[in-house]
Amino acid sequence: MLAEYDIDGLERLNEKMIDLNRDYADAQLKLAQTNLKLQQREAQILALTLTDALTGLGNRRQLQQALATEINRARRTGEPLCAFMVDLDHFKRVNDTFGHEVGDKVLAAFGNLLRQKTRSTEVATRTGGEEFVVLMPHTDLAESLTTAERIRAATAAIRVQPMPDGVTASFGVAKLAAGEDGDAFMLRIDRALYEAKHSGRNRVVAG
Repeated sequence: MLAEYDIDGLERLNEKMIDLNRDYADAQLKLAQTNLKLQQREAQILALTLTDALTGLGNRRQLQQALATEINRARRTGEPLCAFMVDLDHFKRVNDTFGHEVGDKVLAAFGNLLRQKTRSTEVATRTGGEEFVVLMPHTDLAESLTTAERIRAATAAIRVQPMPDGVTASFGVAKLAAGEDGDAFMLRIDRALYEAKHSGRNRVVAG
């Protein structure tokens, strides 16, 4: 009888251990699922902090982060790094004449154009107002100028009602120079853009 009692006790203890192990496995699975959801949520929040809400492009913060990364990569690998800055011509006139809702549609349409005309390795951003910057890793100046010119030509095809005409854009393009930091690089591109706007607009100028 004692042996039978011991066997029954061991069986009950074994069943309890199985139940405990099952509960522990379930808890571990739920914990892993919760952690995955938290990680996904954090990634979504991070993406939102780096995204321009109107156009869906990167924002100025993303540009700053990507610029530092790509300059370091270019220095390490010796690969070229180019970028261009775009400003939509006479955009204030669009807002003043047709209203900010139409102006926002123009910005969104141009942002969509940039996504269509740039590669996945390139970083397209809206840095404020009607100004955009695209980083082009592993790309030489000639190819960057060609891409900018292609986007400039395509911009004229954007149509937003009730605007009777399309929009135009001016571009400043430059290649990162040896030893140049991000601020100097962006300043040189900005100067090229300034030259494009003050020499007639709707053109691409290399800096």
